[in-house]
Amino acid sequence: MVHFGHNARVGDFVLINLTQKVIFCEKASTLTRLGTSSESSQRGVLDTLYRVCDYSAIAPHHPPGLVGFFIRSDMPLLNTCVIIDYQNLHMTGKQLFNNQNPIHLSLIDPLKYSNQLISKRNSLQEPGKALATLTKILVYRGLPSPKEDKKSYGRSLAQKSEWERDRRVNVIYRPLKYYYKRDTSGSILLDSNGKSIIDKVEEKGIDVLCALAIVREARDANNQLVIVASQDTDLIPALNEAIVQNGAKIETCSWFSGNASWSHEIRPEKRKIWNTRLDGTNFSRSLDTKAY
Repeated sequence: MVHFGHNARVGDFVLINLTQKVIFCEKASTLTRLGTSSESSQRGVLDTLYRVCDYSAIAPHHPPGLVGFFIRSDMPLLNTCVIIDYQNLHMTGKQLFNNQNPIHLSLIDPLKYSNQLISKRNSLQEPGKALATLTKILVYRGLPSPKEDKKSYGRSLAQKSEWERDRRVNVIYRPLKYYYKRDTSGSILLDSNGKSIIDKVEEKGIDVLCALAIVREARDANNQLVIVASQDTDLIPALNEAIVQNGAKIETCSWFSGNASWSHEIRPEKRKIWNTRLDGTNFSRSLDTKAY
């Protein structure tokens, strides 16, 4: 995904070096470096820019590899907040596309995922429809106990640190709930090392945090669009409430396989809203491949 940054404005002339994959913007007869697109191929860069650029103004490729264009003045952009119910997003994607691999090999990188989402969403809009620009990513996730699972706790903190390197990402943790095996008297059973035997582990309160975020972000004047990345039907009441606030536009997204007959997106009861379906290719491109 290509980001122009805060300095690029409608009417500016933008220059792309497709060989070095570097983007520049012309300001007062100077070139200001805005960013790079190291993971994008030449075609990927052009595909990303296609719906926000005036291609009637493309300059000739002299020298080869250089492309110039003007940012269109008739294409509205919506400041977009993506709210991620992480475990729901992670596990539904794994079950649909990556069922044979271990859980730790199917982790989702929130920024990669959000970029896939925004790109897919924008590519499906009719000409003249407002396009989304990613401004905020809120990630809600359970945090393992440092006492019960020290390694997972450390990995979770490392992931938060890595993901939040992009200032738009904010990872909010809530401690996981641990249930222990007990004997007939109700006492917790211990293993041979004297450690409590865990029966099961669950997230508690993440859906509530997501619901509160949906309503809060819909009311935030800085947001024009809020996209909910979850397929948890418990969030439907929050979607209903956010919609009647008449604040930011509300949309959802869901994983979808072409082999399935229908998508499991959540649908509010108040009115129909846009849902972006992401496929196996989007899933693969969203994976966090770093070893923690």
